[in-house]
Amino acid sequence: MVDFANRGLTSSSDFDQPCGVLFGYPCAFPGINPKAPPLPFLGPVGRSVYNGLQTKLTGNVQHPFRGVRALNFQVSYALSRFENAGGSSGPGSVAATAVSADQDFGVGALDNASPNRYFGPSVLDRTHQLSFGGYADLPRGFQVSVISHFWSPLSTSLVVPNTN
Repeated sequence: MVDFANRGLTSSSDFDQPCGVLFGYPCAFPGINPKAPPLPFLGPVGRSVYNGLQTKLTGNVQHPFRGVRALNFQVSYALSRFENAGGSSGPGSVAATAVSADQDFGVGALDNASPNRYFGPSVLDRTHQLSFGGYADLPRGFQVSVISHFWSPLSTSLVVPNTN
């Protein structure tokens, strides 16, 4: 491949430079504007699966009690599972990190001969998510509001360095 690249059979994205800047010769596939810098694009690589069940309770009550003109609230709960190729499962797994588990920026397949070898729970998975919020209209135009959420912790991978 180096021989092909040395003879211009490459593209500007291979070197992260516009054609002709790095080596002084034009690329074989320069595009419409050879002086334009290469643009990184996200590709649909790898496989990720998100399964979830979400439920929501909302309410809007007028004059619920003295001193409150209106009360609006919402509570939401999600039970989910997020799995992708950055996760780890089975013997011989690699240590999963947040970067390798990110379906947008991570690696597609860690083993192209067996793409699902490292497929498993993502380290970005949050199984339980509880969110709530609401506001109360008070006299003289005042409003009190609250919004918050509680998530189950992110899973972690135990990484032990080889210290001989």
